Amino acid sequence: MGEMKARMEEVKKSLATMEVEAEAGAGLVRVVMTGERKAKALHIDASLLSTTDQEALQDLIVAAFNLASAKAEEQAAATLKEKTAGLLPNIPGLDFGFGK
Repeated sequence: MGEMKARMEEVKKSLATMEVEAEAGAGLVRVVMTGERKAKALHIDASLLSTTDQEALQDLIVAAFNLASAKAEEQAAATLKEKTAGLLPNIPGLDFGFGK
């Protein structure tokens, strides 16, 4: 059980330092997020800041955040699987909330 706890701590630390990036609008909006799905940075191309189409800009921001969140979730699931390999039985549905 101690080994499992140690590996879960590794997962937690790894997710905190992991970064994923996603973009929307062909790179006009980019989001950087941690493996814990916390937003770290938002980059908006200057050409979008002068536009009067607020709704389009909002849609791109939401899309970029959603893509980054999905990437972070995928990375978290992969990290959990890698760090706990051989410790947990292969039980369907036992994914600690990752990969859903």
